Amino acid sequence: MGDLTANFSEHEFACQDGFCPHCGGCSPVDDRIVDICQEIRDYLEVPLKINSGFRCITYNRTIGSEDTSQHCRGKAVDIAIPFGVPPENFFDVCEEVLRGNTNDGGGGMGRYDTFVHLDVRNGGPARWDYRK
Repeated sequence: MGDLTANFSEHEFACQDGFCPHCGGCSPVDDRIVDICQEIRDYLEVPLKINSGFRCITYNRTIGSEDTSQHCRGKAVDIAIPFGVPPENFFDVCEEVLRGNTNDGGGGMGRYDTFVHLDVRNGGPARWDYRK
């Protein structure tokens, strides 16, 4: 698996980091979500850890997620909050970059205690906050 950008490789966005026993580590990922990750990384000047990118339906079901997940379409990513970056600052940067890279100012963004979910879904913006 090769490089997608200056700082991200295909395996980082592949199902289970390229080691999925169900699909062999497929990685059909939307270029827009990769570009968003690179732009966030460039802005913050810190490495980003991709917790989850593309997920095959079988793996997605094993973790209890819906078949309609944007991850199953290769349009979503979960990024760990980088060490040393205040969570609110990280969320603000993610929101700004996401808004600037979607035609309708939308996409999806979910705030969690340890990561952010970003996606390039069709339609208007979707936002949620599942922090405790």
